[in-house]
Amino acid sequence: MKKLIFVTLATATMGLVSCSSDEASTQNVTAQEEIQLAVKMENNAPAATRAAHNLQGTALADYTKAGIFAYLTGTTASASNYAGYSNLTVTTAADYEYNSILYKKLTPSTTMYSPVGGTNVDVYVYAPYDENHTDVTSMIFTVQDDQTLDANYIASDFVYGKATADCSSAGDRVAAVNMYHALTKLTFKIDDASNGTNASGITEIKLTDVYKKATINMSAAVADSEPWLNAGTNVTTSTSNDDKGEVVVSNLTNNENLYNNAKQEGTGGVSVIIPSQGGLSASAGGKVSVTIDSQTRSAYLGSDDLTVLLPGYEYVYTLNIKSQELVVAVSIKPWSEGNPQVRDLDF
Repeated sequence: MKKLIFVTLATATMGLVSCSSDEASTQNVTAQEEIQLAVKMENNAPAATRAAHNLQGTALADYTKAGIFAYLTGTTASASNYAGYSNLTVTTAADYEYNSILYKKLTPSTTMYSPVGGTNVDVYVYAPYDENHTDVTSMIFTVQDDQTLDANYIASDFVYGKATADCSSAGDRVAAVNMYHALTKLTFKIDDASNGTNASGITEIKLTDVYKKATINMSAAVADSEPWLNAGTNVTTSTSNDDKGEVVVSNLTNNENLYNNAKQEGTGGVSVIIPSQGGLSASAGGKVSVTIDSQTRSAYLGSDDLTVLLPGYEYVYTLNIKSQELVVAVSIKPWSEGNPQVRDLDF
């Protein structure tokens, strides 16, 4: 899994003392510090086109689409001694050098200050921003039905992270926030060259019978190793039939050349993002549907040894197109290498 790394900095506001309670009582002033956000990704170069399949894989397409919460450490809402900040927007993002490393500095819509008296603050950052979010423990999120366009694909990619800003001592307060992809990414490639067939007439790849709505608890602890996020704790997928349906897989921005983008040779495939899914098998659960030359065939996403799609993992399906059957091979990876699986489908 690629981790998107945010760094939260607390620096003194001009004219205010540090957040030491001793200094505050001695000088008889209110001591607060402005919390500033500096953001660093593993790769600051987003994919230029959807064909690269890794759009927003290691960098936000738009840093101003993030939202910010800040509360006293150990709490998830406003407290009597510190109201905190709820769902702030980001107005600007600019290059910022800290310790000789280049970051993105985020400017919130409201200046954030740490509490008086040296109390630590938990800072939550997530994307994409939604004005309806009010509770970091239950961020309700639904993916887009049609992810053929870049904007809809990005709007389906929920990422978040949490860290603590230390205000208990003088000096810089740095909290490094690792951002995690909360949902599941499926990437599809087609291989017709090895079988002497031609799938250039492919017009659509879509998922059917998949759940599209999830609730994310940003305050829940994240594991120390892969998989960092847990289905049912960090991310809970709705199993209501009202939240089940179809999702069309991505393509280029202009929604053309699906064949060129999805064929295995020379491309990374095309992708779609959905919440984690359970109850999969070779005969139950969600399916992938492929349309070639007006003929549509489907295969189950699961198999005998693949029954769950985990949050934060990428599942890469290779669709080997043959004249009479479609062979589906899938490798599973937490934004890194994984073990392959193979299963067949009459086409």
